[in-house]
Amino acid sequence: MRWLWDAFHSLSAGRQRGYGTFQPISVSEITSYASFLRLSDPDDREDLMHFVHFMDGIWMGVMDKRTSASNKPPPK
Repeated sequence: MRWLWDAFHSLSAGRQRGYGTFQPISVSEITSYASFLRLSDPDDREDLMHFVHFMDGIWMGVMDKRTSASNKPPPK
């Protein structure tokens, strides 16, 4: 499973920003990464896609909470 974490970490480092927030990791980036690793086994490619999207969803949720919290006006 370490290789999946490494993939997420590498792909996350190249994350795009748009509309004032971070964007999710794109399918094309994950596919390119799979090609870079020369993953030919369809199960490995599917695992990569699934777990990177799963971890990315968690990461995006954390970032949304942080952004929401930092945009709240201070209490009066």
